[in-house]
This record gives sequence, structure tokens and C-alpha cells, in this order.
Amino acid sequence: MNLTLRKVTITQQLSHAAYEGRDLLDGSIVQVVITGKLRMNYIKLALGAEVYVVATDQASKTGRLVIEKYICLGHPQSDLCQ
Repeated sequence: MNLTLRKVTITQQLSHAAYEGRDLLDGSIVQVVITGKLRMNYIKLALGAEVYVVATDQASKTGRLVIEKYICLGHPQSDLCQ
């Protein structure tokens, strides 16, 4: 199972833990899901916000929200962390 990191702009709120967004690279529509402690603390995303989403090959249209600082922990010299 391959994971893909995608950068998405939020376009619509579907429920308190699900959003619809547009991928910045290819323009496809992606459903963004908030899980875990972020969902428990009722984190809200503003329309137009750019967030990172992790999607699998099997479910490329649905992805889980990832906080940017957790991406940079494993690869501090990455372009994402500059």
C-alpha cells in the first residue's frame, strides 16, 4: 500500500469532520477527513486553507489531514520544511 502526500485547498465543508478540497497539482477533487485528536477537539478548517492530506492508492479521492510539523519530523531537510 503506497501513501501519497497531497497539498489541497479547502473548498467546501461537508460535516464537522469532513471537507472537500481541490488538489493543487492536478486539480482533482479530494475529500479531506479529520481523524483522532483533531476531530475530538473540533478543529475547523477555513475555506481556502491549504492543508496536507495523506491518501492511499486504493482510495485516492479520500485522504486524512496531516499536520505540517509531523511531516518535517522525519525529513527536516525536505522542501516541505523550508
